[in-house]
Amino acid sequence: MTTKIEKGFLTMYVTIIGSKIFYADDLGQLCQQIKNYQTNGTRSATINQRLFYNNLVNYAYMTDEQFVRFKNAGRRHPSRIPNKMVGQIDRTRGDRSSGGLQKWDVGEYGSLTGKSGPWGNGSLTNRDHMTANSSNQQQFNTGTWPGSATTRSEVKREGLAIAVSGHHHRKASYTYGGRTRSPSPMTQLNRMQFGAQHPTDAFFTEMNSMLDWKSSHLNSNNVQKNTLRLEMVGAYAYMYKLSVDQGFIDASWEQDLYLVIWMNHAVSSDNTPTPNHPANHHRK
Repeated sequence: MTTKIEKGFLTMYVTIIGSKIFYADDLGQLCQQIKNYQTNGTRSATINQRLFYNNLVNYAYMTDEQFVRFKNAGRRHPSRIPNKMVGQIDRTRGDRSSGGLQKWDVGEYGSLTGKSGPWGNGSLTNRDHMTANSSNQQQFNTGTWPGSATTRSEVKREGLAIAVSGHHHRKASYTYGGRTRSPSPMTQLNRMQFGAQHPTDAFFTEMNSMLDWKSSHLNSNNVQKNTLRLEMVGAYAYMYKLSVDQGFIDASWEQDLYLVIWMNHAVSSDNTPTPNHPANHHRK
């Protein structure tokens, strides 16, 4: 599955395996990177598992400019390596950790609160826990919370979250409000219990629910519209990586594959004008 957009200076092949982003300007180089990482990388076990289930390398095709927007999305800390180039573009990030939020910023819930967001204060800007805070609290109650929190309030602050518009959160979230007590399909558990007992699967369901809504929701004229953006997909990819790195969930080949699918959807809708919904515009 590929989509080619003629813009920028360099075309990139991009994939995610074991929650790690791989990219190169040549498909052969991309495959060689993955092969090298299978032997020497810190995620070699999960990458081997991913390739065991699907030996094909699914990838998205984007320009260097698109890749930089995708790769830097959600990240509030500065780049560890300055002046790092991708094609003709410097993808060095500045430090935003003490400033206001940008769209789809990712971090511990406590690091995102008390800051003005891109959609406004209060109910206009939400910090969406993933997995749901109620599931995290159940893990804490049963002694299975993988974080370092020692109180329920610390669990809430320590859980990872993403800045989303209140409208998106209310419409799309699988676990918004009272939905946590709705049945979880094919189990005897509700969604809160499922998230506590199966955090990797719950993360997969919650993330895909948010991205799926953006790729296919109905606009004000009742017409289906794809408003998925590369920054949005990049932020969720970063959240996935952080969740794996911090031990909250495991990497899964299904999550890897679906993120590549969402990348392709976002490339196909890139530069789609959305003047009435600035929160969706990729440049702002």
